[in-house]
Amino acid sequence: MAMSNNGKKILILADTRPGTYSQAIALAKEIGQEFEILNISYSGFVKIPNFIFPSSLFRYDRQTKEKLQNITDFPQIIISPGRRSVSAALYLKKKSQNKSKVVQIMDPNISADKLDLVVLPNHDKHGKHPNIIESVGAITSIDKNRIAKDKEKFSKLFNTDKKKAVLLVGGPSKSGSFGRNATIELVKASIKKSDEIGAKLFILTSPRTTNEMLEIIKSEVNADSHIFEYDKVKDNNPYFACIGYGDLFIVSGDSVSMISECCAVGKPVFIFDVDGVSGKKHKMFHLYLFENGYARDLIKGAGDNFEIQILNEARRIAEVVRDRFL
Repeated sequence: MAMSNNGKKILILADTRPGTYSQAIALAKEIGQEFEILNISYSGFVKIPNFIFPSSLFRYDRQTKEKLQNITDFPQIIISPGRRSVSAALYLKKKSQNKSKVVQIMDPNISADKLDLVVLPNHDKHGKHPNIIESVGAITSIDKNRIAKDKEKFSKLFNTDKKKAVLLVGGPSKSGSFGRNATIELVKASIKKSDEIGAKLFILTSPRTTNEMLEIIKSEVNADSHIFEYDKVKDNNPYFACIGYGDLFIVSGDSVSMISECCAVGKPVFIFDVDGVSGKKHKMFHLYLFENGYARDLIKGAGDNFEIQILNEARRIAEVVRDRFL
C-alpha cells in the first residue's frame, strides 16, 4: 500500500471490532483531513502483551505484514483503535523516523511514553501522564448526512403523528447480566416514559439481546409500538433513522457507545441501569452523565424538563489532535 503524503494524511488501523473502529472513524472525520483505512488481521500471537517487542509485526498475519511493510509515504497521524493495533502503529512510527504521530484510542497495554496521544475513558483507572487525555464515554460524532438518508429510507416505518420515543436495548456483557426481571422492568419503565409525552415507542434490539429478552419484550409491550429485531434488520438496520427520528431516547446501561451517540443528539436521554445490568465502570460513566446534565436515570431520575447538555467528544478530541500535530 503506497500513500501519497500531503502532510495531512490520516491512517486508521482497523480490525473487525465495530466499537473501536467506529470511534476511529468519528475522530478522523472531525479532524477534517483526508483519511485512509488499512484493515489488519492477526496471527496466533495476537494475545502476547504489547510491552514484549512493542513495534514487532509478529502479531499480524502475512497479508497485514506485507501491507505495513509496503508503506513508504508515511501519514502524519496514525489512529490506532484498541490494544491489538498498537504494534502496527509503533512499527510505522519507527519506520517513519518518528514523523508519524500515533493517536491511541483505548488502553494500549503499553507505556504512554511510546505514544503521542492516548485517549482513555474517564471512568477507567489510569495514572496522570502528559500524553493521556480523558474522554467521556465513547468517541462519537453525529453523521447528519447518514441520518438524513436513513430517515428518508425508513420514513414509512416512522409515519405517525405522535412523538417518537426510542428504546435501544443491549444485553448481557462481560461486566453485567440482563435477566428476566430487569427486562420486564425496562419495558414497563419505557412504556411509562413514552406515555408521559404521548409518544409511540420504537424498540431496537442489538446483537447482545438474548432470545429470552426478545420474547419478554414482545410479551410485555402493550403500548403503541414497533419492534425492530436485530436478527431481522441487521442487514438493513434502522439505527440511524431511530437516532434521527427520536424525540426521546431510552438506552440500556450496558452500552457505552449507544448512550454516547444518543447524548450527542441534543434530545432527552434516559439510562436504564438496575442492579446487575452494568459493571462498576459503566455506573461511573452514568453518574458523570447524570451529574453534568447529559442524561437522567430512567428509574430514579427527574422528568423530561431538564437542561440538556450535548456530548460531542469527537469534536473536542479532534481539536486537541489538530493543536498538537497539524
